[in-house]
Amino acid sequence: MWYYSLNGGQEGPFEEADFVHYFVTGALPMTTYVWREGMTDWLPVDQTELAAHLQPAAPEPEPEPVPVAVPVAVATAMPVAAAIPAASGQPRLILGGQPQTTATAQLKTGPQLKTAGPLKPATALAAAPAARQSALSNPYTSPRTAGLQTTPGLQLKSPMGWGQILWGFQGRIPRRTFWGATAAWFGAGALLLGLGSMLGTTGSESMLPLVFLGLLLLFLLAALWSSIAIQIKRWHDRGKPGTMVLVNFIPIAGGIWALVECGFLRGTTGPNQFGDDPT
Repeated sequence: MWYYSLNGGQEGPFEEADFVHYFVTGALPMTTYVWREGMTDWLPVDQTELAAHLQPAAPEPEPEPVPVAVPVAVATAMPVAAAIPAASGQPRLILGGQPQTTATAQLKTGPQLKTAGPLKPATALAAAPAARQSALSNPYTSPRTAGLQTTPGLQLKSPMGWGQILWGFQGRIPRRTFWGATAAWFGAGALLLGLGSMLGTTGSESMLPLVFLGLLLLFLLAALWSSIAIQIKRWHDRGKPGTMVLVNFIPIAGGIWALVECGFLRGTTGPNQFGDDPT
């Protein structure tokens, strides 16, 4: 089964025969990036094993024109003299004593035989429905508006907001998002600690230290929730369930394991059971 990515969107899976059909007919450009299971990364279609099947079918040669036969009765009843040259260079015939051009002479020889028109190339496009041909004629049309069918449950990649990144437990995030969110929480914690050190210089009768302790407690709860959500989405990106966050409870080794998996190893290539590839 094959997938393709175009204009920021991802579509698939497709059977190989249907997939090749889109490129042969020009519905998708040859620079489109494609992927299937077993490939390590997305590649242009002309750099995959499909390249040998992407040459359009050559049209059949047009048949030779059938010569027009002159009925015997007309030929015997109408005297035809030898052709004489005309001023325009086209031969002229003398029929019945009147000079006439070859074209005029053919009109008087009776009905002509009709030849069959040029045969259309026998390509897969000729068998496709007309509505689908018109929809696929523009490779820059959105794949969903072009009538391409996608697998139910497979979602197109869409930007994940910071609310989902920091608090949600669904989807996948890449390593750069993991480190960015982690750095944001460390930066917020450093600012909060700096504020606490400034409040520590105030008098003991002031209510500000108590307010700071309340803010610190809320910050710690929010940071704990967010760190779990961020790490779960990284485990999803690695193709593993979110319950893998429990490895953090293993002394020393668990923290190192989670740091290596979530912070340094790339996620699975292409879609997995948790969503599209966010890289």
